[in-house]
Amino acid sequence: MIFDIHCHILPGVDDGARNAGSTKRMLKMASEEGIDAIVATPHFRCDMGEARTQEIKELYTVVRNWWKMQEPDKEMYLGNELFYSEGLVEALEQGRALTMNETAYVLVEFPVYEEFSRICKAVQQLRYAGYIPIIAHVERYEHLRERVKLQELMDMGAYLQVNGSSISGKHGWIARYRIIKYIKWGLVHFIATDAHNSRERRPAMKSCVAYLEKKLGRAKVRQLLVENPEKMLRGEELDG
Repeated sequence: MIFDIHCHILPGVDDGARNAGSTKRMLKMASEEGIDAIVATPHFRCDMGEARTQEIKELYTVVRNWWKMQEPDKEMYLGNELFYSEGLVEALEQGRALTMNETAYVLVEFPVYEEFSRICKAVQQLRYAGYIPIIAHVERYEHLRERVKLQELMDMGAYLQVNGSSISGKHGWIARYRIIKYIKWGLVHFIATDAHNSRERRPAMKSCVAYLEKKLGRAKVRQLLVENPEKMLRGEELDG
């Protein structure tokens, strides 16, 4: 079983799936790529209102039913990819922003060039409020390239997610090499597709899994793609 905890598969709510047809193509691709469970994570910004959140919940139910009708063994969960700003904790407490499967975990993103000090402040604020941040596609951030900075974020209580496309080589060998080092150092907790469509940003996982198994073994792949996601979706702390 493989989990994809970061996927923009709900139709027409962000820059992900454009319509129902795109969503259904993505679901088919996910199945073909060996993905058994998806967390739908539409983008959230603090200027979005309650009506938008209700729309997302309704669409999630529809899409989950589509997938279950075609493949009853598949699972789908709901969350948000949260763009961090000062009002995020309030939005979470009001229920406008969604946690991952109604647990304390939250998937959070930042501007690519965000300063390290501001990312640390965000992690602290979320932790103080009782949330457990997962930093989305951590390999993208210019100020998070150093091992010591990633370790500091982990020590503060954050978990780290990387995109499978970076491991499969889509963004070049340097990015892939760096991520493999992160994983060996214990600095990665989740791998996800961050899929947005059925073309250039597809829900692809097979090549990533094959490369990881070759480099790091099946046990590590299972930890990142099965064990950690299962614990996260149950609201449990991770072992590492």
